[in-house]
Amino acid sequence: MWLLLLMAPATGFALSPTLSLDLYQTPDGAITVNEHGDFVDPYFANRALTLADESGMDVRAIAERWIPWLIAHQLRDGRFQRYCKAGGSDWSACKPSDADDAGFAVWLELLYRLAPQSGLPVTWQSSAAQANKYLEGLRDKNTGLYFVSHDLRVCLLMDNAEIYHLFRVMAAANRRFGQLKLSFEYRKKADQLARAIVRRMWSPAKQSFAASTQRPLPTNFYPAAVAQVYPWLFKVSTPAGDAKRAFQNWLNSYGNIWLHRNGDEFPWGIIALAADRFGETAWVDEWVQNSQSLRHSAYWTVLDETLVQVFQVDSR
Repeated sequence: MWLLLLMAPATGFALSPTLSLDLYQTPDGAITVNEHGDFVDPYFANRALTLADESGMDVRAIAERWIPWLIAHQLRDGRFQRYCKAGGSDWSACKPSDADDAGFAVWLELLYRLAPQSGLPVTWQSSAAQANKYLEGLRDKNTGLYFVSHDLRVCLLMDNAEIYHLFRVMAAANRRFGQLKLSFEYRKKADQLARAIVRRMWSPAKQSFAASTQRPLPTNFYPAAVAQVYPWLFKVSTPAGDAKRAFQNWLNSYGNIWLHRNGDEFPWGIIALAADRFGETAWVDEWVQNSQSLRHSAYWTVLDETLVQVFQVDSR
């Protein structure tokens, strides 16, 4: 109960639709990638909760069990891993994080979103400080972009757009905490990263972003086409101009590939979220309909399940 009170929004206890992840959250607080699963990738849970919170859903009951579970599994240097469970065993690290930079971005965003008016709770501060320090260590001083990890020194468009979004969230949170200097610093960091993304990853000739700084550039639907959506979704100003019109052009080129999963087996619900935010409701409805066959399958993640609930709320 104490954590619920800590995370109560400063504006009061206005009733909000409650996110339900009963098929994903285990009694000990872990949130699995698939329903009734035995595999935890923190990125998926954290991104699901941040997007649900941003969309106006109440995630506090889920977060009050998830946050302590993940803090208890955080490495001393701040990193997270991916975790497996077999039978009645405890959770154990079984894979490294897929991307340290994006993993830190969504974790920090969750903490700063749910923190009370007084700031980060004491029990979160060490975790946040470790994560923030490690994330800053991934910044490429030559380009201003963030590497995936110390081992994979490649910068991804999707990850950097998420880090940009994190800095905007941290700026807003610190303003709410009364930390105006810190708020200004994070607004400045966000602006600097946005400029670096455009400077280093935008191609005027192609009128699109490179999905990665790696060469040769990937050309598959994921990540090449999927990555283009992230700057629009996370409000990075781009040379493409109006985000709504740019996304409409993307749908004209890739919409059917996305909906019918011609280029990837996964449903990519985050693209449906962009469609929802830009008022492309027909595309959202068709995505929900087309995705019914994937429900309860290995291709359906906690993030997709969360977004379906977001769309149900938006359609009321």
